[in-house]
Amino acid sequence: MCCTRLASVWPRRTDSACFDPRVVDFASVLVKCDSCLIYVLEGDELVLRASKNPHPEVVGRLKLRLGQGITGWVAQHREPVAVPEKAAQDPRFQLFHELPEDSYEALLSVPLICRGRVMGVINLQHRRPHVYGQKAIQLISTIGFLVAGKSRWRGWKKPTPISRNNSRPGR
Repeated sequence: MCCTRLASVWPRRTDSACFDPRVVDFASVLVKCDSCLIYVLEGDELVLRASKNPHPEVVGRLKLRLGQGITGWVAQHREPVAVPEKAAQDPRFQLFHELPEDSYEALLSVPLICRGRVMGVINLQHRRPHVYGQKAIQLISTIGFLVAGKSRWRGWKKPTPISRNNSRPGR
């Protein structure tokens, strides 16, 4: 059921600008959080493409380099980071004044990886300190895998099936 619902909200077009924000809603419902942000890797940059909280002035415009901030570090190192409190004091943290979520206490950042390739990063944040259990990390990692996999194949077209009524010449 969850996989079917996730697949139904993933964009059908091939450009990342059409990212469906319901993916953020889906992740936020499964792992309760105050903020959920999804960055998509476009060339050498991670571009903010979806947010649980409305940020029309920065969605599509906020960009990070690989290795920049916790989000860029996660993409570069291909592993999740869970900071239960004082996330802004983590040495990898990068402040963006446009995002009020940067003042939140706790952060879980997970890479979106498909077939060994980083497709983006999903970040969950809490206003207050929050310990991210192994179950939550695994759940978001699984969502990340499914989201990245859908992204990887969204431009793929199925071959047209051959009708059973068609016969080969000479038969």
